[in-house]
Amino acid sequence: MIEDTTFGHPQFYIWAKYVEDFNKKNPTKKELMIPSLLPLYDDEGLSRVLEMAKKASTTEALARKLRMEQIQRWMTDGKTPGYVFKMFMVDSKVDELLTNPQFIAWTKYANEFYEKNHAKIASMAPAIAALYGDDAVFGMLEAAKKVQSTEKLASKLQAEQIQRLLSSNQSPSHVFKVFNFDNTGYEVLSSPLFKTWFNYLKNFNNKNPDKKESLLNLLYRYYQGHGVARILEEAMKNPSTVKLAMQLQDEPYRRNLLSKNSPENTFYAFILAKPGATDGLHFKTLRDGTIYLPRLSKASDALLSSSDFKLWAKYLEDFNA
Repeated sequence: MIEDTTFGHPQFYIWAKYVEDFNKKNPTKKELMIPSLLPLYDDEGLSRVLEMAKKASTTEALARKLRMEQIQRWMTDGKTPGYVFKMFMVDSKVDELLTNPQFIAWTKYANEFYEKNHAKIASMAPAIAALYGDDAVFGMLEAAKKVQSTEKLASKLQAEQIQRLLSSNQSPSHVFKVFNFDNTGYEVLSSPLFKTWFNYLKNFNNKNPDKKESLLNLLYRYYQGHGVARILEEAMKNPSTVKLAMQLQDEPYRRNLLSKNSPENTFYAFILAKPGATDGLHFKTLRDGTIYLPRLSKASDALLSSSDFKLWAKYLEDFNA
């Protein structure tokens, strides 16, 4: 509460009035109030107090004046835009970022900082991600792109964020989650950003052979067996993802064969885990422990002619070879 801060003490206003009068009478010896407050608060604490004071009609004018002094001091001290961003956005939610007046003020500070220091204007993305995290920022920008007033800025910031992620050597699994592929659904392989991510995965694995990651492992991590089956089913319907879907189908095939996984288990993986599978084809166990498959005459023609069943039949043949 504002009453618990410096603004809650009547003597503070007497002192502020004295400084104001002193500066009017001594224009060549003007003093700022901010240095006297710094022993009481660090930059973040003072930013929080000033933001609270700006919301009260009785303290708004003084709080805005002190905020301007604080900003001037940061500029004089050479505080970077990345540092100042945290001070501007203290206690601010990421969802409100692009429409927050403090964000607009920060962009002005950043531009003035780069101009003063004759430096190349840097991307805003690192400062934003450092405070809120890549996942939250990406989600916010996706939503902001759908709003006319923020679409242009959101698209620019997201392009910067993507470029930064793809040049950061971050793990593909991290970028996968940032791009929200863990929640995209069964059409994840057709997502507009998926091809970009998949190329990043291949490049990462080439550069880091000891840290290789697998698309299939990520899909199983977030979607489980049944979900992966649905993803591959959807991918087979899209000409642009058919080839990848076939490669992904082949990968567990080779894995199972290499690990000598039983045909019973692979039957479940290749067929029973797929959408619409019938319970009538589950393997049965007799009292003596014998495992058997009910007569295939009960199976539909569609199943017996399906690519999944043919794949399992080939596996059975290779397993017994």
